[in-house]
Amino acid sequence: MMDIETIIHLNKQAGKQAKANHDEPKFFSHDEINELDEGNIGPIQSIPNLGTHIPDGWKQFNVNNVKNKLSVPEWWYGCKILKGGELWCDSSGFGAEDEPALTVNQLVSVVSKLLKENSHLGFALYSTGQFQAGIRVYEPQI
Repeated sequence: MMDIETIIHLNKQAGKQAKANHDEPKFFSHDEINELDEGNIGPIQSIPNLGTHIPDGWKQFNVNNVKNKLSVPEWWYGCKILKGGELWCDSSGFGAEDEPALTVNQLVSVVSKLLKENSHLGFALYSTGQFQAGIRVYEPQI
């Protein structure tokens, strides 16, 4: 099992690499949004790992600002949807729906609902551990 120091180090390294590569959040095409609506995880599998890096021209989007439009249980807030507005997800593929991380199907559903509200959102990993991953939602800076 990874300790917190290892996870922090790996996320900082991912951020440095993303900055050097000029990586940006994943922007979903119209076809990919349709795939998500159908429950297909394929488009999510290409979300980049930006680690600690927030690219120029983007800012963090707080998912909690649209919580009334997501139609998810209230208990999800603070665990599956973090206080900062990030998404906390199971990355093992073995998570259960009643656990404190989004399952693959729950993630697909939430991302699909977010994109219905704003199709210009971008998505990227910001934290990866052994069994969970954090996904940050971004919006273009105006």
